[in-house]
Amino acid sequence: MDLEHKSNLQNHLVTWSEWHALAMLVGVWTILVFLPIGYFSPWALASFTTLIVCCRPFWTPNQTFGFANTITGFRLVGILVLLMFANIPNEWVIIASIFILILDGVDGYVARKTNLESEFGEYFDKEVDALFMLTLCLLLFTKSQFGLWILIPGSFRYLFVLYIKFSNPTVYKEYQSPFSKWIFSFTMSTLIFDFTSFHNIAFFLTLGITLLLGFSFLVSIIRLHRS
Repeated sequence: MDLEHKSNLQNHLVTWSEWHALAMLVGVWTILVFLPIGYFSPWALASFTTLIVCCRPFWTPNQTFGFANTITGFRLVGILVLLMFANIPNEWVIIASIFILILDGVDGYVARKTNLESEFGEYFDKEVDALFMLTLCLLLFTKSQFGLWILIPGSFRYLFVLYIKFSNPTVYKEYQSPFSKWIFSFTMSTLIFDFTSFHNIAFFLTLGITLLLGFSFLVSIIRLHRS
């Protein structure tokens, strides 16, 4: 990918991520105030559709959508279905969430094996991960299993993007620590565990991952400004 092509892609991704972060936070606010959680699904779908359409020339090195991005798309559909059918029993939420989480490890592997890795694919995967986390937090809140604070871990990503927008650091792309994947996996596993009947254990685990995520994003902010 030449420098001009890469610059165009990064401009698309940065612009979309800023509007998407704002849209997700506004969507959460409307759910809290007056709309059922099901309305969040088409809201998120509209935003991701914009990303996919606007980045059409950058999907993969050969400009096809690719099998790996298709798997990520299936994960997105699964997340949107969870939002639309928020009243389903917790057991079904757990099963669906585990399946979506497993697919998260498949799309990257497929992209590498098919030599179709792309910056768009990496970004698409990361934003679907963020929506997945927010979705589980919204479901836990609407099912009255946690208080309003459960939305904090699901909102970190979007608050971070808007912070970058207004603080204007030297380097835009956030630092990815060697432990970031482990932190994400532990966070998602904990949020899925929250749908079980072990409420006392789940509360302390979730409080712990909220503090851990907050520390992780704080480290990313510090590194951005030091760069």
